[in-house]
Amino acid sequence: MIVGGVLGPIDRPEVVIAGRYRGDDLVVIGRTVPLTAEQSTELGAVLRPAKRGHPWPDEIKSR
Repeated sequence: MIVGGVLGPIDRPEVVIAGRYRGDDLVVIGRTVPLTAEQSTELGAVLRPAKRGHPWPDEIKSR
């Protein structure tokens, strides 16, 4: 599982969007419950924006 995206600002994420590779495709597999302030701060300190060419769109819409 990888962090495929977040809801909220990257330096203070509110929810993590989880993903995994299925072949060459990266697919959404779920999301977390809202993070606590402590979890958000800790995770936000290590997250970095995706680099150009990442396999997910900049916005993930709910179904």
